[in-house]
Amino acid sequence: MMKSTRMTWIAALLTLALALPTMGQGGAGAGGGDRGGQGGGRRGRGGRGGWDPARMEQMMLGRLKEAIKAPEAEWTAIEPLVKDVLKKRAEGMMRGMRSWGRRRGGDDQQQEPVTPTSELRGLLEKDDSSAEAVKAKLDALRAERTQKESELKASRENLRQVLTVKQEAQLVLMGILD
Repeated sequence: MMKSTRMTWIAALLTLALALPTMGQGGAGAGGGDRGGQGGGRRGRGGRGGWDPARMEQMMLGRLKEAIKAPEAEWTAIEPLVKDVLKKRAEGMMRGMRSWGRRRGGDDQQQEPVTPTSELRGLLEKDDSSAEAVKAKLDALRAERTQKESELKASRENLRQVLTVKQEAQLVLMGILD
């Protein structure tokens, strides 16, 4: 029980480590704003008070490699496929969360990309939106989600092809494969 909880935490942290770099894009950069120099944050890494997503990702991938007991030769084939699955999984989890904390009509410097989610959200904010328009945007959103889910399924299948049965079982327990 404790081991499966630990593996769940590892999978969650790995997903978070892969998702954070995409969330932080468009900011002040690794220099930490106007501090200049190498990082600008505590301990000089990443400008986020010592938080280095790339380092965290490598640590999590290292733990994953140990968990599935992959020799280096196998890991070179497995690692990019694992990263692809985790990236697509994180994108699915982050869907619709980009606008948390934003105010309607705010002057945010970062604009939410035009997606079926943002289009539907914009339509719902208007009081005079027709049911037909909302239905069309809802259908587009569902189609996009179905496509993303099938892409994730294909990535998982590609990963599954290079794994041993024990490695596959370990990744299922960790929530990376289904």
